[in-house]
Amino acid sequence: MVQGIAFAADLPVVPVSTLAALALGGMREANMPRVMAVMDARKSEVYWGAYAQVDGAVITLQGSECVCSPDNVPDTGQQDWVGVGSGWGAYGEQLMQRLGERVTRLMPDLEPRAADVARLGVHEFQQGASLAADEAVPVYLRNNVAVVKRE
Repeated sequence: MVQGIAFAADLPVVPVSTLAALALGGMREANMPRVMAVMDARKSEVYWGAYAQVDGAVITLQGSECVCSPDNVPDTGQQDWVGVGSGWGAYGEQLMQRLGERVTRLMPDLEPRAADVARLGVHEFQQGASLAADEAVPVYLRNNVAVVKRE
């Protein structure tokens, strides 16, 4: 939808990660600089991203976003993280077994908010990270979602 509107209006597009928007909301709500954003990806997997406020930046991805089993989420190696998102509600026990000593607060009911998408979009636009509308494509952490039934 955004691509169509931007194309018709001859405006640029700024890509914003759903996990980054969720993390920014967690930072604001918890007033903490480090957030592990985890969303339930179904199929016994989670969408994962660890974000921090570093050197005055709005938000900085630590490592990379991924889709993986809760037992294999990347270890940040740092303390005092807030855990946000539906993945903590669905797989909290497994995630806490892996990362428990690093997580000091959980907010499993927090969802990404449009205001945080807008904040990230404005910041990225100011940093020159916009694209022409015809260059904008969605990025999926999991591209293979079809289930094929075999007889």
